[in-house]
Amino acid sequence: MTVVSFDFDDTLAEYSSAGWYGGCVLVCIPKFLELLKEYYALGCKCIILTARSPLDEHIAEIEQFLKDHDIEHAVSEVVFTSHQPKGPFAKVLEVNLHYDDSVDHLESVRSFGIQAISSI
Repeated sequence: MTVVSFDFDDTLAEYSSAGWYGGCVLVCIPKFLELLKEYYALGCKCIILTARSPLDEHIAEIEQFLKDHDIEHAVSEVVFTSHQPKGPFAKVLEVNLHYDDSVDHLESVRSFGIQAISSI
């Protein structure tokens, strides 16, 4: 089975201004949300590989995002690297393709022979 991983921040989701009242809200980046749905529909295993730490508020925010966009069934797991390079995690997870906005994480994943595509 092909495993496709997606970074969360600035790949699947981004913070956007909340308008007149200030603050920010978490919104999807449609291009990559649709891509995740397409890979899932093709039978791929889709995971989120995030540099975030597994703090309760991060877990809750990602879980809520998955529910809000009706993709919790399409994401097999969420893996937190706690700001460590993603390459070793991608290798252990047997990732075949990774999407990320971070040059450092893209290079780390590629160093393990895994295809990585910039989401910028």
